[in-house]
Amino acid sequence: MREGLTQRLYRDFADLYRQHALPDSESLMCYGFECGDGWYDVLYEMSTKIKAAVDAEEDVEPREVAVSQVKEKLGGLRVYMSGNKVDVDGVRQALEDASRRAASTCERCGSEGSLKKNHGWLMTLCGECEETRKANSERRLQVRQQRLKMLLKDSGVDTSERVSL
Repeated sequence: MREGLTQRLYRDFADLYRQHALPDSESLMCYGFECGDGWYDVLYEMSTKIKAAVDAEEDVEPREVAVSQVKEKLGGLRVYMSGNKVDVDGVRQALEDASRRAASTCERCGSEGSLKKNHGWLMTLCGECEETRKANSERRLQVRQQRLKMLLKDSGVDTSERVSL
């Protein structure tokens, strides 16, 4: 996620994301939000719901609930929490809602999306971002093939036949 969006989440939900300043031996939030910009709104809404749930509980202090990691895994949103009060019903519901919403939201642009498979990788993308990804992947493959042909030619290998990677 872009730095500006990351900083906005840190600022607006300082207690919830306070572990971002800790070393990776204590929290993985030091790596920021390990997902695309398209899930920013999902994360902002989730954070708002978690904060409201914690604020509504009389016996829970905001510093007793923290996010320790946010990432994309297998095309879905994963949010890991720490603290001794993370079992508050509203917190659990906010996490489930965010996971469900992210499953139908393009991770890159935030439009409606669905799970796509790419050479064993799973990603939640809209049709347009999927087409862009495919085109970029094809261009990278062509560049690699051209480089390989040049290396082989420089090495004296006949490259008149098709070279595959």
